[in-house]
Amino acid sequence: MKNLNEIKYFPSGLLEKIFNQKKMFSNLDIIGYSVLNNPIYRLRIGKGIKRILIWSQMHGNETTTTKSLIDFYDFLINDKVGKDLSAHLLFSIIFQLNPDGSNRFSRNNHNNYDLNRDALNLSQPESKTLMKEFEVFKPNFCFNLHGQRSIYSIGKSTIPASISFLSPSTSKNKILTKSRLISMRLIVGVCDYIKSKYSLVYGRFDDSFNLNCFGDFFTKKRIPTILFEAGHFYNDKYRKFSRELVLQSLIKISLLIKNESYKQIDYKKYYKIKSNNDNLRDIIIKNVTILKNNKLFFAQEIAIQYSEKLVKNKVLFIPLIDSIAKKLHYESSLIFELNDNQSQKNILKSKIGENAEKFINKLNLLNNI
Repeated sequence: MKNLNEIKYFPSGLLEKIFNQKKMFSNLDIIGYSVLNNPIYRLRIGKGIKRILIWSQMHGNETTTTKSLIDFYDFLINDKVGKDLSAHLLFSIIFQLNPDGSNRFSRNNHNNYDLNRDALNLSQPESKTLMKEFEVFKPNFCFNLHGQRSIYSIGKSTIPASISFLSPSTSKNKILTKSRLISMRLIVGVCDYIKSKYSLVYGRFDDSFNLNCFGDFFTKKRIPTILFEAGHFYNDKYRKFSRELVLQSLIKISLLIKNESYKQIDYKKYYKIKSNNDNLRDIIIKNVTILKNNKLFFAQEIAIQYSEKLVKNKVLFIPLIDSIAKKLHYESSLIFELNDNQSQKNILKSKIGENAEKFINKLNLLNNI
């Protein structure tokens, strides 16, 4: 089987191969089916009283955290600390809530519905499955695992957000309920740990209230819920580092719950965690000559952002023109400035949203990316 570090596409068939390889099927239950009748598997592991519900790939193209959950399973059954966690906690793990979207490498399910906007209506079978597990399992804590785009920085810095956390709101005025305070303390605890081990690579996700989102809904049901967002790091398109960060965060937060040491953590430090900011683009090229409406525009800057597209069961990274301006307000770890000769010989004729691969290939920039 191909190394999971080398893939972005994580269809339901690959997950089943992993279940088979690890001899997990005897411990799995099918708790529901997708629109296309693909099974939704759940693993119950642990013997403790405190119950933690975890789900991943609610959005089918967000695959990093599913890999982290497989790593977490290995940790729970093989590591001494993991075995101790299993003795004190009970986990209900849904590795892939949206198998149809996972097979298509799409955010939404087969009905083109965002499952994370379906907590109230429960119009989709996958949403009903998650809600039923919530009601039956009666968790004390919920972990909602996602992936975020590479545009996000930590605050207004140029440092990419490799992982982000959120304590979901329970109302538009973002009041501090008991459940929110608990999740805030847990997030502060894990961020302090990450900072001590990896420095500043984490951020705080936007806490706009939307009761249709499962995190907000479960928090309003008085269950402490934490949103995990697996981000990116420099030149790490397969997100190996974020995968490791999610794993370490799952372990650390579980330990804080097991030991109840989060109760001594100052929740106010949550607000000191720098929020995510739409500050980054994958590539910035300066001093570009652009042809638009038969008119030349000199000394322009263009931002290029990679789009992920599934082609023949492989995810391709397609460079698209994100924005064009005399002076961009974005930052990047890959900034190229053309000399005047390069700029005049390589006039950009593409528009925003179009493929920039030929343009950067002509400039031999691909060799540096």
